[in-house]
Amino acid sequence: MHFVLGFVLGAAASAAAVIAYAPRSGEETRQSIADQLKAAWEEGKQATSQREAELWQEFYQRTQPNTTELAPPTQPTPNLGAQLQPSRQPRPAAPGNGA
Repeated sequence: MHFVLGFVLGAAASAAAVIAYAPRSGEETRQSIADQLKAAWEEGKQATSQREAELWQEFYQRTQPNTTELAPPTQPTPNLGAQLQPSRQPRPAAPGNGA
C-alpha cells in the first residue's frame, strides 16, 4: 500500500515539476492543458455515443423476431418422466439368501 501511495505522490510531484519548468508561460500552459482536456472529453463523449448506438442496435436485433429465417421444425420432446419412474415389478432375490 505504501508503495502505491508513494508512486502516485511521486507521479503527481513529477507532473507538477514538468508544468512548473515548462518553457511556456503559465497562461500558455494552462490553455494547453485545458485544450487537451476538452479534446479528450469530446472524444470520450463521441465514443460513448457510438458504443451506446451499437448496444441499442444489438439489443434490437436480439429482441426482435427474425422474419428472414425460418425456424427449425419443432419435434416433440420425449417423455423423460416415464424413463425416470422406478419399476413397479418386484426385484429378483439375491443369490445366496437361502430363499
